[in-house]
Amino acid sequence: MSRWIATVRFAAAEFGPLIVFWSLAATLGIKPAILGSILFIVADGARRWLRDLAFTRLYLLVSALTLAFGFVDLVSTSPFMLKYEAAVSNAATGAAFVAGALGETPIIQEIAESRESFVVTINYPLFPRGNGSVPSTSSPCQVMSRAPRWSRA
Repeated sequence: MSRWIATVRFAAAEFGPLIVFWSLAATLGIKPAILGSILFIVADGARRWLRDLAFTRLYLLVSALTLAFGFVDLVSTSPFMLKYEAAVSNAATGAAFVAGALGETPIIQEIAESRESFVVTINYPLFPRGNGSVPSTSSPCQVMSRAPRWSRA
């Protein structure tokens, strides 16, 4: 049960604004979905600040882009920024990664180090790790029929 709760927390932390956006867009429309995403980001930022949790550079970039585009779409009569968000977001993300590569720690390394505790690997006997040896069995079907062993890396 605790692993399930950890998975739900991880999904909410990583995909919360997206989940809120699509849920509200499907039920209430685009403007409530944008407002819900903005409110989720503000609440999550307050939670991180009050609990002294880290604000990664990628989190700040994505949150800033969402807040900026969301605010523009909310105050406009029709959400026209939706057309340009992909191009501007890609350019801003690319610039952030280039600037981050010039810094002390690249953004991609920061992402990898922060995700290390959530990496899950599946060890299938058919695909061994380490020494590269192939398991010896009389039937390949017997190897493939075994259940995978889940382990945390």
